[in-house]
Amino acid sequence: PDAGERAESILNEMIKGGLTGDDTIAPDINSYTLAIKAWGQGTARGFENRAQAIFDQVLLQMEQQDSNESSAAGGRIRNNNNIIRPNGETYNAILACWLKSKENGALTKVTCHLKKMEQMYLDNHNNNDGNAHSNHHKHSDAKPDRVTMNSVMTALCRSGELERAVQLQNRMEDVYKIVPD
Repeated sequence: PDAGERAESILNEMIKGGLTGDDTIAPDINSYTLAIKAWGQGTARGFENRAQAIFDQVLLQMEQQDSNESSAAGGRIRNNNNIIRPNGETYNAILACWLKSKENGALTKVTCHLKKMEQMYLDNHNNNDGNAHSNHHKHSDAKPDRVTMNSVMTALCRSGELERAVQLQNRMEDVYKIVPD
């Protein structure tokens, strides 16, 4: 089996363990991120969609946690110490998959993920008031970084969207103080 298939299988076993209440086996965000990266390293047909499905699981976990649904009704992992939220590495992993993809619509996926990432970070940044222990400090690790910017700029340039790439560079420098490599 492909590395992505193996990683996803392991992740699914961890999820099953977490659903039974075994917090020692429940996946954390790094488990999901590694499975996304494994799909991105492979060559299996549809790898980007499999990675996207795992990323969508992360978003679903986050939404369920945010809405405080009960674990039994929501079917989510019950590890209270293990809050599942996408971080910068998770976003960069899914961006890398879509950047590698030859599928139609890959650029749209890349730009949509960047938009979500920025929104999560800016919502947190605007609501946090500088208190590192604030309840609003949920998404702080989803800040775009140089890897994010280079990935999205590469996708834009490959698609001939040079003006959008320059606009992104300016926004990243102005908002996040990030300069490209």
